[in-house]
Amino acid sequence: MRFTKVCLALVVVSLSYTIFHTTAVRAVSANVLVVYASENEEIDQYQNLLELQLAHFTRDTTFIASSQLTSTDLSDTTHLVYYGQVAEKIDPSTIELIDDFSGPVLAIGHNVEQLASFSWLDKASSLTSIKNAAIINNRDKSIQDQMISLFPITTNSQSETIVEVTAQQQFPLIIQQDKSMYVATNQLFSPVSNFFADALHDYFAVDHREGTQVILRLEDVNPSLDAATLKEISNYLDAKDIPYVVSVTPVYKNPENEEEIHLSENAKLVAVLQKMQQSGASIILHGYTDQFGHGTTGDGFEFWDKTNNHPVYFPADSYETLKDKEDFTTPEAYQNYMAEREAFEDAYIREHIENGINELVANKLYPVAFEAPHYAMSHNGYNIVSEYFNTYIGQVQLSDQDWRMMTDVPTVSEPDFLNGMTLIPETIRYVRYDRTDSLQDMEALMNEVSVVRDGMISGFYHPFLGVNGLTELVAELESKFGPDIDWFHLGEQNFSVAIDGTTIISREQYQTLIGNEEANRNFLDFTDEWRWQSTLLKAEYYWAVAGLLIISCLLLLAFRRSKRYL
Repeated sequence: MRFTKVCLALVVVSLSYTIFHTTAVRAVSANVLVVYASENEEIDQYQNLLELQLAHFTRDTTFIASSQLTSTDLSDTTHLVYYGQVAEKIDPSTIELIDDFSGPVLAIGHNVEQLASFSWLDKASSLTSIKNAAIINNRDKSIQDQMISLFPITTNSQSETIVEVTAQQQFPLIIQQDKSMYVATNQLFSPVSNFFADALHDYFAVDHREGTQVILRLEDVNPSLDAATLKEISNYLDAKDIPYVVSVTPVYKNPENEEEIHLSENAKLVAVLQKMQQSGASIILHGYTDQFGHGTTGDGFEFWDKTNNHPVYFPADSYETLKDKEDFTTPEAYQNYMAEREAFEDAYIREHIENGINELVANKLYPVAFEAPHYAMSHNGYNIVSEYFNTYIGQVQLSDQDWRMMTDVPTVSEPDFLNGMTLIPETIRYVRYDRTDSLQDMEALMNEVSVVRDGMISGFYHPFLGVNGLTELVAELESKFGPDIDWFHLGEQNFSVAIDGTTIISREQYQTLIGNEEANRNFLDFTDEWRWQSTLLKAEYYWAVAGLLIISCLLLLAFRRSKRYL
């Protein structure tokens, strides 16, 4: 009997330990299944855009072509989305599975008239373009003078209009009835994107913050920048107590005159950057040279071959052009060829990222996130970047076929195609040096993003313009959001940076590293400590697994012992 009590006590202790640690590392989230109709049944930029929006709410999103849906796919689904990006005749078995689904269903675009669960609305068969429209949601947030394509629909009295388009007449854009929500367009880009992002809070029945956070970035800081100009900007932002991000490229190159300046060659600029970092500015890596081939730093393309509009598959001085499938006699030969090209891209990106991190660290500057020059990067590139950074800032490229197919989203998200990286969006662009009215453009974008619960106002400024333009931008932000702006502080987020496979800086370690005044305490010393701490963390989980095994053995022994005394 005493043995049984001891066993039970050990079981309780072990279970408590296991439950506590399981809860600590994994949060409950929605499990979303997106059933889509697209060209050639392939996931393209449209599905990737949808995932960007959904990834603000959950990281458990699965996509499946509507012709492939089975009941097994729905077994763990909590939220179902049907995305009719193109018109199709939905398979009867798919219709039955969607109609029988008991959880919340979101339908977008084409084909909804085939679903019995959406029989409460009457939809036109084709899109209608509305000019000079006002878009208004049920929280009285609106944007004016838009052009939008939508399916005119009529509904019954039980449905609720979440978003409405008003021009010469009124058109429901997003409507809801019970657990069903419909978006009356197949285009989720702006201007729909912001209202859709906000309506998703209703679909998921979560109510994130009402306020809008603001993040400010100083862009294109490279070794050619005048240190005095940057110092003046730094002094201004410190006096205003504004947290900000500094996007740094460690090497300036101008191939035309063979000029190449490394950060360490501009000691005054390094000193200013170190002071900014010490004062709370967050340094991010903006490529290694921010250029490719014969371009000058700042031209904006380093990880994409803009001339040929494909990933960097060849050296910059190569005259090779990418071959097509038709140039090969077998599919295997083409696959081998593409594997070689992708291996080149892989090595190229790794070399540039590692060189960039190392040059920053050599100057005691510690990047907390990555921004691809001109936001151009393949999805393979994102996978590689995710091995070094867990935070990405800027716009993202939605397609490997065309760099121009890029976008932003109004909220922080974690889409699968960023392979675990958190995306800090860019939403209001920047102060342009070639346009005097760019602040008005930024103000218009502020109004659009302000529609969204949990939206983020994120824009940047080029320091080489001097401090005056920045003061105008900050004044515009203060006018819009009040003097107590909710500034987003990237350095206070849970970022991590890794290099050489094991070296990691977390947020806490970063603060300690920056605050450390010991001259001999360098980056590698610090990361050696992290390796040791990481080993301890892994040991915790091994003990958790061992605890479960012990529980099983003790229960088995207790069971066998109790049978012996029956």
